[in-house]
Amino acid sequence: MPTFFVVTNTERIDGAGVIFYPEFMDNMGELLGNDFFILPSSIHQMLILPDDGQVDAEMLRDMVKEVNATQVAPAERLTNDVYHFDTKDHVFEKGRQVHRTSERKRSAGCKNRESWKRTAGSETENKETRYGTLIKNNHLIN
Repeated sequence: MPTFFVVTNTERIDGAGVIFYPEFMDNMGELLGNDFFILPSSIHQMLILPDDGQVDAEMLRDMVKEVNATQVAPAERLTNDVYHFDTKDHVFEKGRQVHRTSERKRSAGCKNRESWKRTAGSETENKETRYGTLIKNNHLIN
């Protein structure tokens, strides 16, 4: 299993929403230097894994489903789905969509971010940067 990050807020309670902090996705991609998967661990935290080819979305989804069923209280579960963030094109989507998006980009002849943005109709905003609390292999990262 590859290295993962646990992301949460400073209180480590109800911290899963940190992925929606302004610029969080871009900053995480910059930190990792790669696209990444987002696993909803519970309402308190999310797990972030680099998309480096070691695992795929379906394998991760099976893992989330099993952990949710055996380790997470029903009131603290978010979903069994896994998400993916493409750092180059700034696309946040369900993990199972990753290969479909790649295929659409190739078939549309998109060679760069601007042409994909026009094709997909997506927009990006510049906002102030703010991280939640990052924990890498049980070590707090400030």
